[in-house]
Amino acid sequence: MLDILSLLIHRIRCLRKPLLRPKYNIARGRLSRKQIALTFDGHPGGSAVFSPDAAEAILEELKIRKVTCSFFLTGQFIVNYPDMTRYIVACGHEVGNHTFSHPHLDSIDEETFKSELVRTAEALYQVTGSNMSPYWRAPYGEYNGALWKIAVNQGFRHVFWTSGRICGRNFDSSDWVDDPGSDRFRSSGQIKRRMLSSRYKNGAIALFHLGARDHDPVYKIIPHLIDGWTLQGYRCVTISELVGPGRQ
Repeated sequence: MLDILSLLIHRIRCLRKPLLRPKYNIARGRLSRKQIALTFDGHPGGSAVFSPDAAEAILEELKIRKVTCSFFLTGQFIVNYPDMTRYIVACGHEVGNHTFSHPHLDSIDEETFKSELVRTAEALYQVTGSNMSPYWRAPYGEYNGALWKIAVNQGFRHVFWTSGRICGRNFDSSDWVDDPGSDRFRSSGQIKRRMLSSRYKNGAIALFHLGARDHDPVYKIIPHLIDGWTLQGYRCVTISELVGPGRQ
């Protein structure tokens, strides 16, 4: 369990930044639960953010381990990969909204943003017959409080991921960083060690993509993470379970 000081810091930050309160944005679940939300963003792009082979391997590992997760899919992904989308839903995973075209939010107006959310939800229903979960994730992780409020009015709460300046608090896998020379690049071994050894796992939201970067693809550590967390007494859950009443 996180220590009392960490809890106080978390509460203070929520008070200082009203737009980050759970009404608008979710960045962590309950600190009292040994749960981790393993989330995946899916949109057509470079191999680091989407690779059909990597996506199939991830889905197979999740199926073997009987783990259900939250997937944030763009409308373009749903339209371009309907069979994979149907399989994600059939496996019991939760599908959230990642906008239709994955735009930079500061480049679009309010009506366009609403359309991005609505078109994606409609695409999921047309392809799978299922409604989208009431969550969305901003492309590129770009903060925009005004749009968060608009999304709430459209029925979607924003889901970020657990982050922090201290290494152990950060659950961004950085799997989207393909350049080993980048300051943001982390090897799969470094990512695995950080996420397994962190003292801040309770309620954490981990970010991954359905891709395979050219150097040291990160998706291959996912089964090791799930197995390691399980041995530590953690369960991988969907966002709905992470923030819902659920079991302890």
